[in-house]
Amino acid sequence: MFKNKKLHFLVSALFILMIILLPACTSSSKKKSGSGASAKIYGIDDFVNIEWFLEEFKTGSQVTKINRTQKGNDFSDYFSLLMDWENISGTGAPNRYNSWYKTEDGNGMYIGVIRRTLMATFVEPEELKEYQFFTFLEKVNKWKYNGEKLELYTVDENDKETVLVFLKRVSESDS
Repeated sequence: MFKNKKLHFLVSALFILMIILLPACTSSSKKKSGSGASAKIYGIDDFVNIEWFLEEFKTGSQVTKINRTQKGNDFSDYFSLLMDWENISGTGAPNRYNSWYKTEDGNGMYIGVIRRTLMATFVEPEELKEYQFFTFLEKVNKWKYNGEKLELYTVDENDKETVLVFLKRVSESDS
């Protein structure tokens, strides 16, 4: 095919380089089309470095909302989540926690063992105990984000799918 070995090597090298670099040149801004409108497909970079608070959790058809003021107690900082590119951290009820996480193709997500402080819990929200929250996080298997809500999919103690629904923290300067 090629009489010149140098030309053959050069063409082969360019072909291999093109195969390696072509996927990197594809657009990272994905759009989903349907019925003439386009909707953004979100990636993990859309929800990292934002403080999130657990609004509710859903198991089957049961939806449990977190009441942040009970019996005169303020639980406004409880069940928070903050992610950077490698780690998660936040507050349980009342302990601080952190762990590593990883994502996979699509919306797969896995969170490592939760490391936490060991403060005694005297009062915590009735709807969800801190150990349940940490267990839910350790069993996360995928995420979903729609621009407003971050949903982490996990399972409860009976292996029923449970969805943790987080909302962005709105500071007083934002409102």
